[in-house]
Amino acid sequence: FDHVDMWFRYGYKTSIGSWLIIQDILNNPEVTIPVLSYNKDFAHKIIRPINEEFEKNEKLKELFPDICWQNPEREAPAWALETGFSLRRKGTPREQTVEGYGLVDSLPTGVHPRIIHYDDCEDEYSVNSTDTIYKLINAWELSLGLAATNLIYTCRKRYYGTTYHHAALYTEIVNRGSAKARKFPCTVGGRWPSTSEEWKTNPPVSVFLPLNKLREIWGDMKSKNFNAQMLMDPTPSDTAMFRQEMLQFWKPMREN
Repeated sequence: FDHVDMWFRYGYKTSIGSWLIIQDILNNPEVTIPVLSYNKDFAHKIIRPINEEFEKNEKLKELFPDICWQNPEREAPAWALETGFSLRRKGTPREQTVEGYGLVDSLPTGVHPRIIHYDDCEDEYSVNSTDTIYKLINAWELSLGLAATNLIYTCRKRYYGTTYHHAALYTEIVNRGSAKARKFPCTVGGRWPSTSEEWKTNPPVSVFLPLNKLREIWGDMKSKNFNAQMLMDPTPSDTAMFRQEMLQFWKPMREN
């Protein structure tokens, strides 16, 4: 909780986060968890596997019959991506156990969750301009109103995603001290050689994917997107927005 986990693509961060949500529910079926993503479609893609596990995983139903419905589509009070879905519980909160919302297009009001799960809130479209960056940050600020502490419990927050810009949402969250950054690039230290000589003398060390697969991904993405999505460095040195060598100087001409 209270960390921004920025992981490289293909690192299974969303899958791990989804299983943490399942674990949260099994530990406390009274929990309510909205999943907030960049937009509603993103959020529904994230909660769909969670919904399917509770619907089709017979082992879960066998081990947790007091939490899981045997036939959720018939028995559960709500069981759809649009409305959210509810597991067995003693209380009757207005919220379903899991719901999916978009920060920029469907932010909820009047809900009081136990956990807010932020996943893939930042993407390439959200950093196209200063306006889109501000819009997303503002939407995140509004979402914090859902996390108000009451006398019974404190709402906790998880953040998962990939950073696309050095001044966008995830960086802003960390800079404000709202959460601590945990960056997981695809190579040790986020290194990626820039010359063929460096590849021979000091190749990078992959943390998960085979190195030849990373080179294939780099060949497809090229520097800017590879650095952002795989090395967690959205402003690499070779594509920096401003470099010192860009400066040019002229001496003023003297008037006759």
